[in-house]
Amino acid sequence: MRYVTPAGKIAIPALLYLPGMGSMPIYVKGDSSAALGFDAHRNPTAFVSVTFPAATAEHRLVEYALETAAIFPAIRGMPTDDRRFDGFRRDFLDIVQLHAELHVLANHAASDPCALTLYKCADIARYTPELVKGLTALDLVRETLDRYLGGFVSYGMPGYKEFDIPADSIANSSEHYPYPTLDTYPSLLIAAYDYAVGSGDERWLRQNCKGLREWAELMAPANTDLSPLLEYPISGNSGSWTAKLTVRPANWWDTIGFGHQDAYSNALGYRALRSVAVLADRMGEMDDAAKYRKRAEAIHNAHSEAFLDPSAGVLGGWRSRDGQLHNYYFPFVNGIAVRYGLIEGDEARKTMHNILLKMDSVGYKNFKLGLPGNLVPIRRADSVEPGPRYGAPVLEDGSDGFEKYENGGATACHACFRVAAFYHLGEKEQGDRILFPILDAIDHQGFCGRAPNGQTYDWKDWQGGAHGYEGFLADNYYVLLAVLDRANQIEEIP
Repeated sequence: MRYVTPAGKIAIPALLYLPGMGSMPIYVKGDSSAALGFDAHRNPTAFVSVTFPAATAEHRLVEYALETAAIFPAIRGMPTDDRRFDGFRRDFLDIVQLHAELHVLANHAASDPCALTLYKCADIARYTPELVKGLTALDLVRETLDRYLGGFVSYGMPGYKEFDIPADSIANSSEHYPYPTLDTYPSLLIAAYDYAVGSGDERWLRQNCKGLREWAELMAPANTDLSPLLEYPISGNSGSWTAKLTVRPANWWDTIGFGHQDAYSNALGYRALRSVAVLADRMGEMDDAAKYRKRAEAIHNAHSEAFLDPSAGVLGGWRSRDGQLHNYYFPFVNGIAVRYGLIEGDEARKTMHNILLKMDSVGYKNFKLGLPGNLVPIRRADSVEPGPRYGAPVLEDGSDGFEKYENGGATACHACFRVAAFYHLGEKEQGDRILFPILDAIDHQGFCGRAPNGQTYDWKDWQGGAHGYEGFLADNYYVLLAVLDRANQIEEIP
């Protein structure tokens, strides 16, 4: 779908996509200006509405044609009757969720937009076939980028007001978002690279070079401590998160105390800097290109030293301002570092297999549930969310909050990095061991819907109990990109 004004109207031809079910291209005859109504809300009543305008005195006959389509990229060597990939075929567009009112790609049609996740949708859009004639998934990425370049703010950016929450709610207090999260500008810049290179739209790139440069400078300012790593203003020190939530952590994992130097955001920043250097080359800005490559290389050289825990043989999550490394055995942190080439060769294999050994030792084996974000409990001193609903512990060791939401809960979110890293290392069997159970769960709608306890399946404990709240969280479906990694059909990181 694509917007026309006013908000909530969708130009035709359009694509009506029903997650987990399929796609319906829509065409119209008799009124070239006809537009579908599109609305969605979570509160106070949850609904999604698509309406087809009737004929009018001016347009006495309006005919709508609805077709069916299967839209997913062709994979070399994938037999059409291989049922293991049914979830890939049926759900490839699940991550492409256009917000019904805000004109941007979002968590889903009635949820908050998050600039910090736009790169995931853009990575998928890069390989998505045309949706309907004249409309691609990259067009939706461009329209979203244009909104951000024009000043739109989302979750994770100062001044954002959460969608469907009263403006005077404590959740919308400006003190919650004094800084952009550390992964926000890397995500936007990667999305810009995906669009510009994937579409070949040099005109858009030149029109927006100033805004992209501003994002790059906001992402990677010089640090007073002379470290080349991206740094978040909040310390990330254990015990610095108070009982009253006053500020969110550094990245997507916003109930865990990531702060100061964050391993995940720096991996994303490394990719973003290399990507924006390619864009600078295309615009003839050679000084900028050299500067961004130099900073990227400095992050590459500093990453392992900053985040490798030698006693465990894996990368920790963040190094706080007091110098402490916070290691909770994060599979996604180690996965993204390997997939993006921040650690390579034998060192990469060791970290990946040390995570596997830890997974075995703590008894996590059911990959149909996805992957836990961390394999040992987040201690109370490093937990951000004040209530038990989101895995915040009461006990100091964090064990009473473990397996709930981001405190060790299982999800497909960020599982892509882990799976793709195995394929990147040539360890196909290990990648398949995780990927195919997840694909089967996706095919059976295992990461969406509401459970009898009122919570949703985007997050689960290790027995499969629901602990999520979105109902449909688009990030879960980024893992489908790993199917292309498996087939070596992903362009290498610039």
